[in-house]
This record gives sequence, C-alpha cells and structure tokens, in this order.
Amino acid sequence: MAQTIHMYPAPEGGWVIKRAGADRDSGHFNTSGEAKNFGRQLSQELEAEFVMHNLDGTITREK
Repeated sequence: MAQTIHMYPAPEGGWVIKRAGADRDSGHFNTSGEAKNFGRQLSQELEAEFVMHNLDGTITREK
C-alpha cells in the first residue's frame, strides 16, 4: 500500500505535515510555503502521495 503525506492548517496556527496513520506530526511550519516544500521533499523520499488540505477546504494531490 502506498504511503500518503498530508499537509493541513494547524488549529493553533501554522501548517502541519503528517504521514497518514502516524500518531505524531512530521513537522509544524509557520507558512504554507515552508510546509509545502517539506511535504514535497518527504513524499519524494518516501515515494508517497502528497495531499494538501487548503484553508478553503479544497484538496490538492500530487504524486
């Protein structure tokens, strides 16, 4: 089964990167750009799908 990396807005502010099914976040970032860069890099290293949950509720997927 392929892994999935999620990026989503953190309730306390900023952005979170988390692997699907993980108990802990992989990272917390102040800006969406920082989170996006980290998430893309991590997903490439793990050959995982990268899913971005935007502020407006839309979802963007990258492989």
